[in-house]
Amino acid sequence: MASPAFHSKPRPVPQFPPTPKTIIKPPRFYSNQSLIVPRSKPTGPTTESENNKECVCERPEAIVICRKCGSELLGRIQMSCPAHPRKMCLMDQRECPSTTCRSIALMEITLED
Repeated sequence: MASPAFHSKPRPVPQFPPTPKTIIKPPRFYSNQSLIVPRSKPTGPTTESENNKECVCERPEAIVICRKCGSELLGRIQMSCPAHPRKMCLMDQRECPSTTCRSIALMEITLED
């Protein structure tokens, strides 16, 4: 009784250095403290003065207080900007910084100079 011959396909060998076809480009672009997602459709023309009125991206730091546990920190609450809906500031807080709380009930108190 003869055993059947087993023919396996050879494994693909990864190329080094990678060619442009093997490099996967990330879908997002990073800046200093912001994550900018590429637009899928171009939007209509808007004036810069309209964007400045609605923009919340460059607002000053404030005291962020958790309404559930009372912990506080210096920073900002994360919110979407009406002028830049695809921009997200990465250092802004979405939830309580306390590891035992993690509530989303945050309150922002602006600092006066």
